[in-house]
Amino acid sequence: YSSAAEEYLLRMAAEQGPHDLPPGDGARTKRRDLWAAWWKENGDRVALVDRYAPAGFQRYLGYTLLIQPNNSDVVELGADNKQRLSMTGLRGPWDVQALPGDRYLVAEFSGLSVTERDAKGEIKWEKKIPNRPTSAQRLSNGNTFIVCQNQLTECTRGGKDVYTITRPNSDVLTARKLRNNEIVVISNQGMVQRLDSTGKELKTFHVPNVWSMGNDILANGNVLMAQQAPMNKVVEYDGDGKVVWECGAVMNPIAAARSPNGNTLIVSQQWPNKLVEVDKAGKQVSDLALPGQTMRVRRR
Repeated sequence: YSSAAEEYLLRMAAEQGPHDLPPGDGARTKRRDLWAAWWKENGDRVALVDRYAPAGFQRYLGYTLLIQPNNSDVVELGADNKQRLSMTGLRGPWDVQALPGDRYLVAEFSGLSVTERDAKGEIKWEKKIPNRPTSAQRLSNGNTFIVCQNQLTECTRGGKDVYTITRPNSDVLTARKLRNNEIVVISNQGMVQRLDSTGKELKTFHVPNVWSMGNDILANGNVLMAQQAPMNKVVEYDGDGKVVWECGAVMNPIAAARSPNGNTLIVSQQWPNKLVEVDKAGKQVSDLALPGQTMRVRRR
């Protein structure tokens, strides 16, 4: 239960928590001591009743994030599919992760930075990087995993780099760090790789017709991929490269994401863009015209 307790502390403390928490199971004692020192200084001001659930136990809201880099916009729809948030004037947002407390982690491709913003778009945290980020992931230890086409980097809350993995071929389409510290990479060379934090390859398999960044790497390490013509389907592969689910309900899929309710969201590249939601059996349950060209989609 220690990981759930630490997840709770990170969500509760938000940006006011201890900086430079070292990652990995081998550093648990040091993280414990840093949290103990933080609690000694801040514990009398902490309101435990106003808390967030640990990861995996967040309340499902049915909110849908639409990432629209061509407009430099991020739009979030409520469960009724009406716009609840519009964040404009961003610097080429290529991906967004919704955080607790209506915060948003934005990979700003043109701005050479990853920002954490509130619902008004105000910057609350920023990490400048020399390369163009295509996505960013807030980890359970408070660090941020940043994906660029030519490198993968993890940094602390204080902005200190923990490690950087260079990709000389600039081949990264999508990547995610898993809870076991392995990194899954989808490459434009038609490969899905598992790496350790040094960049050492642990496992790899080939997939056909890979070019989109709008893929979803699931928490269990499976990959959900939008594969365009001639395949015209969304396919889920397990860690060994076996097809475990597929759906051909949408023409020219450019992005796909697994919703917390188990359904799958698929964005069609055909104009006008539309968002199709299918259930576990691949049956369409909704069809929504999108307000603008959408490159990625997220549901929370």
